[in-house]
Amino acid sequence: MALWSQKTADIQIDGFVIPAVNSSWHHTGAWGVYVGLNPNELGAKIPRSGFYNLRINIYSPDVKFKLSPGEIEKIGIEIEKILDNYAYQLERAELIGKNYRGMFSGTLIAYIIALVTAYGWWFIWFRQPFHALVGIDNWWKNLKAGKLPRYHIREVVPGEDPQKLSAINDAYRYYKNLKGRYLEICRKMRDYCRLRKSKNPAFGEIEKAYRDIILNEIEDSYLVKVVAHTLPQKIVRFFLGDMVLIPKVPVPRIIVPTRDLDFDLSPYLEEG
Repeated sequence: MALWSQKTADIQIDGFVIPAVNSSWHHTGAWGVYVGLNPNELGAKIPRSGFYNLRINIYSPDVKFKLSPGEIEKIGIEIEKILDNYAYQLERAELIGKNYRGMFSGTLIAYIIALVTAYGWWFIWFRQPFHALVGIDNWWKNLKAGKLPRYHIREVVPGEDPQKLSAINDAYRYYKNLKGRYLEICRKMRDYCRLRKSKNPAFGEIEKAYRDIILNEIEDSYLVKVVAHTLPQKIVRFFLGDMVLIPKVPVPRIIVPTRDLDFDLSPYLEEG
């Protein structure tokens, strides 16, 4: 297809540099860049045989030591890694799931005959139908998110919307007066933004950021989700074997840790 005939979607989304502390981001905590982007929804906006340009507008509090151009570029690289890794995981899972579903399609007639004539083959009641369903969730996600690598431009730039800048500065002023453990602070910030979003919708995105940080702390790890550790899961693993080792690929939350913007950098800066 000629370049002039390609359809290219221009997509803009917002990201917020929020003060937060997270147990996985060093003991001293870190701030994070939250982008309210669902990769599946992004993929749905990309033309079927076209490309896209992605622009992320970053809103940061007005502090003394702001993000440098190099740090902003690094944030863009980390976001690209999250998107590309998600597309890769879906593609890899779909390769296995597609083979299992094809196996069921190719033996469908034999399966029906076996149900009628071979009563002793009790295991086919469990295994063969599972071939038709394995990886369906990943297949559906891959239809949309599989288009993520087809981009011309991905860039991160400072945001300029006054309403969103006002919201992130207001949230930062409230954060500076909070004390307590990191999870308690995140919950207080979430509740504060929830109360303020009726006056400024930008607080709604900041509320989502803290909600996702809290979920990252309290939900089961990826390993716990994959390993059969309960009795029902062990029974399913016994009948289906390795087929249940094709887990649903989780949709990533785009939260990129960065440095504490309150940290005094003057000792590390060159004089003059």
